[in-house]
Amino acid sequence: MLTQFSVTATRGGEWPAIIDKVLNYTEHLTQSNGEEEIAFYFRQLDWLYRERLMSAPQKRRFARLIWAGVELHELPVIPHFYRGAVLTWPQPPERTSVPTTFREWLNAEPIERIERPFEHMGKIVMGFSGVRETLLVNALLSVGNNTNLAWAEHDLLLVCKKLEDWWHEEGTSLTERARASDDSTIMSYLPARLRLIAHVLHRVVAPRISRRATEENGIAAWFERLWEAGLALGTPLVPLLFAGLTWWPEKSDDVVDIVTFIATSHSDQQVVTAALSAAAVWLTTLREQTDASHRYVNWLVESVRSPTCLCLNLKLDSITELLRSGFSRHFEPFKVTLCVALNGLLSELQDDRPISSLQAAAARPLLRVSAVSLLVAMRDKLTPIPEHPAWVGAMQLAESDKLLLIRRLIL
Repeated sequence: MLTQFSVTATRGGEWPAIIDKVLNYTEHLTQSNGEEEIAFYFRQLDWLYRERLMSAPQKRRFARLIWAGVELHELPVIPHFYRGAVLTWPQPPERTSVPTTFREWLNAEPIERIERPFEHMGKIVMGFSGVRETLLVNALLSVGNNTNLAWAEHDLLLVCKKLEDWWHEEGTSLTERARASDDSTIMSYLPARLRLIAHVLHRVVAPRISRRATEENGIAAWFERLWEAGLALGTPLVPLLFAGLTWWPEKSDDVVDIVTFIATSHSDQQVVTAALSAAAVWLTTLREQTDASHRYVNWLVESVRSPTCLCLNLKLDSITELLRSGFSRHFEPFKVTLCVALNGLLSELQDDRPISSLQAAAARPLLRVSAVSLLVAMRDKLTPIPEHPAWVGAMQLAESDKLLLIRRLIL
């Protein structure tokens, strides 16, 4: 919550005593306390560590807590955390082989079937239940949250083989069944699985294997089949397109055309979120602006002008996150246009303006939060334009907003 609303914790003050208190309590937990309680305190420690509030001695205590009782070539099991969390946490000095242990564990981890046998009224039947997605989420964690595990091409080809085997063994049949009968149960599981696979192929696999390896192992052909399956299910797998740009960068213009069309016309927030996220990752990999990136950023800026824009909050948040992450260079040429867009948008989102529906009225405060969060990111990350009328107007609207939360964002 603090991170979402741009509230930054500052070291010092009462934090050292708070951290010691949480550490003291966690150190006295046992299995009899139950998983929920253990997870509760580890979530607190995780946040405190990621916000860089811990001192060096406190980090060492946290590391001892994580690795207590864990054999040398094993990984800790913390309730409600994926194994990959340990890649981002502190490690005792004797734990020098954690990356190797993690890779070996992940290589041995199977990908779960979505439809599985279970007992019902004394009989074994096939059905659907919660899927943990351990393999896919942990693969993503290996390259996220300031972690960049050194993957060997051979290991990633094994991951690809595992995913492709699942696709042939179950994915294709589920896709055909979903298309034939519009099965809502399958559709509640399958698109999410395919999106996760697409993200893994884009963020983990593509940057670390060669074009030659993709051709020799038929990976490009498999990408094409996955893309066609996503289209057939009405859930385009945009990250696959950006994965392909790793090997065929000359296709950038075509990819931008497809992505902007999907993100403009698609109402499924999951599809749009995946598209914007994949495009953002692509932008962060570019050392300098290109014609294709310029076109994409121009579209993204223009798309936040109207409160009726589909998935407007996602597009505002995408720009904000890119600015906060240090990629302002893509938006410097558009800062005036962005000021004008935000000034007009905030004006349209005022509570005294006519409403088209009760839903639109209810969304206004949340959209104003997203718009002002972007305004703050512009102030902090772009070269200033304090005298521009649109900037002055947008800041005045933010400063006079009825919501205290919004007024505090710009302090």
